[in-house]
Amino acid sequence: MNSNLENRFNEIEQLALKMGLDPFPVLYEEVPREIIWDVASYGLPTRMSHWSFGRSFLHQKMSGEMGYSKIYELILNNNPSYAFLDDTNSDVINLLICAHCYGHSDFFKNNICFAKTNRNMVNQAERNAKIIDQYKDKYGVDTVEDWMDIAFALDNHIDPVLGEERAKYPEQEYVTREIAPLPYADLHGDDNKPRVVTRLNNENFPPWKEKDILWFLINYSNMQPWQREVFSLIRSESYYFHPQGMTKIMNEGWASYWHAELMNNYENLTPAEHLDFSKAHSGVVSPGHGGALNPYYVGFRILRDIKERWDKYFEEGKKDAAFQKSEHNEMRDEKGNIVMSKIDGSAKIFDVRKNDDDVSFIHNYLTRELAEDMKLFTYGLKGETENPDEDAIILKDRELHVVREGMVSRMYNNGVPPIVIEKVDDKAMHLLHEAADKGPLDEKYTKETLKYIQKAWKKPIILRTRDRYGRELKYKSADGAVTTETSKDGDSKRIMVEL
Repeated sequence: MNSNLENRFNEIEQLALKMGLDPFPVLYEEVPREIIWDVASYGLPTRMSHWSFGRSFLHQKMSGEMGYSKIYELILNNNPSYAFLDDTNSDVINLLICAHCYGHSDFFKNNICFAKTNRNMVNQAERNAKIIDQYKDKYGVDTVEDWMDIAFALDNHIDPVLGEERAKYPEQEYVTREIAPLPYADLHGDDNKPRVVTRLNNENFPPWKEKDILWFLINYSNMQPWQREVFSLIRSESYYFHPQGMTKIMNEGWASYWHAELMNNYENLTPAEHLDFSKAHSGVVSPGHGGALNPYYVGFRILRDIKERWDKYFEEGKKDAAFQKSEHNEMRDEKGNIVMSKIDGSAKIFDVRKNDDDVSFIHNYLTRELAEDMKLFTYGLKGETENPDEDAIILKDRELHVVREGMVSRMYNNGVPPIVIEKVDDKAMHLLHEAADKGPLDEKYTKETLKYIQKAWKKPIILRTRDRYGRELKYKSADGAVTTETSKDGDSKRIMVEL
């Protein structure tokens, strides 16, 4: 990076701090685009080798070389944050990216979803890669990668509430305690003394519905130590990446909002550079195409709307002496709409940045007026038939609650079906697809994933879910095959699929 550009980066950093951002230090490095494709594919500069990352790299490379997409930058949640710049970027693009990265780093540092993430994962992932390479040398590449396939198939089935570090379940044991005698025991001929009761503590296994399937297998399956460590390393990295999926819209919206604010307040832009910036910015926050909304656009528009609305509520609140003396920070009308606030738009968006994820962000702050202005709607199949290929795709709804739910439906549980371990007995592990009414499981992926779990658990796996018509559906994986059983009006249909 030339000294002039480095000086301008420092000026933007000082402006970011002055305007209230609180990022980690950001280290910038200009690299060939192949390096950026590599980091984007692996998620980190150095990470354990796996065929799926190579497939992702090939996709990035083909898209970039054919002109379908370009990654201008990539920044990592780390302290300090590492940002990689495409060495073909113009100075104006790099200035925009610099401002954008300070927004990202501020978000990484302060959003609640990232609070427990490993801020040294760049170095940790390098150590993990060395461990995996040692196992490949000792046990063979195919053997280790087969076990990695199982872990990566389950790496989104974790529990961010209980977190990465947690103790095993309480041991099952018989507990004896005294309880009061029954009322009027002496009248019934019973001894009027305290009764001694013995019962099994933690009788059910697991004692609650277990969401972290990887954790359960690590702690309770019969596997070799190296296999257990492979699972543990992949699970640890999954907890690092999980918040990024939960906050894609907010994170990109926050970075886009702040690159616009910083660049518009940066005094050392020439008129020509400002014109180039405006053109680049409009491309970053364009609505999207091909039926997919651009997360940069959605996040940027909602944050800007929050800022404008709370500035208005703040001005209204200052006019009301009774409200200023009250203990409440907000006042609402009879319909529940906010009409006054004691915090302005700037304070509000920083509060949102700290406490929300994409689901709450959309639910709480996408208004009817903004949805209409953005021309948002849901779409789907025209009808429900036995042959969905014959159904036409049509506009379904523009109602706000339907649009909101349509946007966040794929965000719940980080976009993966909520599968929990319901119970384990001597015969099988029983899985439950919670919220099965939200949509059916993909049959191909379900069967392959059950095969993976069975390989790690070494006993049959039974999964309860529902098909697209709401009928109860059971998958059972055992002895190299998966059977499916669908119930309707008391009837059952059984299909055998050889794997």
